[in-house]
Amino acid sequence: MAHAKKSANIRNSVFRKWSMAFLFFLFSTLLVSTGFAESISGKVSNSTGSPISGIAVYAYDPATNNQIILATSGADGSYIISDPILIKAGDYKIYFYAGGTAGGYTSQFYSNKPSLFYADIVTVITGTVTTGINATLLRAGSISGTVTNSTGVGILGVSVGAYDATSGSEIITATSGSGGIYTMNLPEGTYKLLFSDNHFGYVSQWYSNKSSQAFADTVSVTAGNITTVNAVMSKTPPVALNVTVDGNGTVNIDPPGINCTSGVCTQTYDSGVVVKLMALETDSNFTFAGWTGTGACTGSTSVCNVTMDSDKDITATFTAKPATVKIDGDTVPYYTIGSALDAITTEGNTVRARDVIFVENVIMASPVSIMLMGGFTDSAFSLRTGTSTTVIDGSLKIGKGTLRVERLIVR
Repeated sequence: MAHAKKSANIRNSVFRKWSMAFLFFLFSTLLVSTGFAESISGKVSNSTGSPISGIAVYAYDPATNNQIILATSGADGSYIISDPILIKAGDYKIYFYAGGTAGGYTSQFYSNKPSLFYADIVTVITGTVTTGINATLLRAGSISGTVTNSTGVGILGVSVGAYDATSGSEIITATSGSGGIYTMNLPEGTYKLLFSDNHFGYVSQWYSNKSSQAFADTVSVTAGNITTVNAVMSKTPPVALNVTVDGNGTVNIDPPGINCTSGVCTQTYDSGVVVKLMALETDSNFTFAGWTGTGACTGSTSVCNVTMDSDKDITATFTAKPATVKIDGDTVPYYTIGSALDAITTEGNTVRARDVIFVENVIMASPVSIMLMGGFTDSAFSLRTGTSTTVIDGSLKIGKGTLRVERLIVR
């Protein structure tokens, strides 16, 4: 009786083992036949080809941008993303997240892309392992800092975007955490930072407190080092400064340190920023006449400091100096004899010159007859004394045409 019971137990045990093996085989077969065997694999290494372990490798759904699953690179740098439920035939985007601090590695999307938007698509085919999805990570430096309000309190949730200083492309984005602190890992290079807030009403700004990417200060990152960049954000709407240049001259606007040479130049600032305006006489025939407008700039002093407590419209006027040469019947002022002669294309014109010294080499190239009268002592070119003359300190050559002169000395 005992022998029969033992035999029955053996038969049951064998049956259970064969049943488990069969079920495992059946389940494995079902996994393959229903498309659950798909996976993505690759290797993570540094710039010298050495493997990097501990890198988190995420798979994203490119249609929804949702994170699906992650794997971690092993001691040899290899990884495999596989799950019978989550990974099926289809398209994915892969993110290699380095984490850590300065001295580690930079994160990247496949293949070597800065963001999910630009990441290459990885296509998985039914029943196959998609191999060769590799990444070469660069040694990282980092940018770290604190975002505060005007009272020094840290601001949570500010987006800090790093943009390549040369191409202008966004590379990576971090978000300020508790106390307004943020950190981002980046390859060596130069960047521009944008601080933007969509939650509490703070005004976005480029570092350091610049109104646009073009004028933002650059931030340098070196491998293994932390670059500190802080920002103070304000809830006050920006105010506009409109600078008009009337005449030939230049106004330097600081910040951001640009030159306005013509028309209207517009810059925006946070309220309370002090802007320095400097009028520069860049044309020797024009002089700075003064400031006008709604700002604090008045008079003819070349430097003016404007406190941006509201929108400002300021005009810098540069007036032409009295002409030293005149063509009869022409209202255009001339300051050299050569330029006046070159402007004449018809017969019978008269050129009048003041009783000054012209340092120039004149070559007459107009094939017409011209009368050049010198020695005028007044701005209307109507008065001459008995001895007044015009002097050319240089040379006078007649290449074409005919030139008759009065009271002209060439030396």
